[in-house]
Amino acid sequence: AMSYNNIGIVYDTIGNYDNALKCHLRALEIYKRNYGEEHPHTATSYNNIGNVYNNLEQYDQALEYYTKGLEIRKSVLGEESPEAASSYDNIGLVYNYLGQYDKSLWYHSRALEIREDVLGLENPDTALTYNNIGFVYSHLGEYDKSFTYFLKAAHIYEVTLGPEAPDTAMSYNNIGGAYYY
Repeated sequence: AMSYNNIGIVYDTIGNYDNALKCHLRALEIYKRNYGEEHPHTATSYNNIGNVYNNLEQYDQALEYYTKGLEIRKSVLGEESPEAASSYDNIGLVYNYLGQYDKSLWYHSRALEIREDVLGLENPDTALTYNNIGFVYSHLGEYDKSFTYFLKAAHIYEVTLGPEAPDTAMSYNNIGGAYYY
């Protein structure tokens, strides 16, 4: 199952979504058979399948798989786990793509709350959620708020990953976009 999962991630990364989906579905089948529905590996498989559907812009399916993964993560790992935060963030991304910004903000805010509490204010995953919230505010035309979130993300990335890291550069690019508008 782990091999199918890893191969699926590679296929997803290079844009071969059909093969990525086949691998992740096979991994899910194996995990469910060996560990059952309520297991962290099963939840990760649901999440990875959600990622593929998200990349395919099949948002209803992405939401279905992300939500199933979130429910398992909350049940097995706890509501306040970093894994649950990741699921909340992924669901928030889908709602952002769908233009349902209130829902998107709710899910991203929940992810941020967990990440700040569990991972701290200076963690790259926390920065990722700041960026995601910044994008929602950009889509809403609230550029002052988006700027604030992008700036927080850039600071965290610079401190944790360094000033030359790609994520740091991306955050500064996002700040530039907020200035532009």
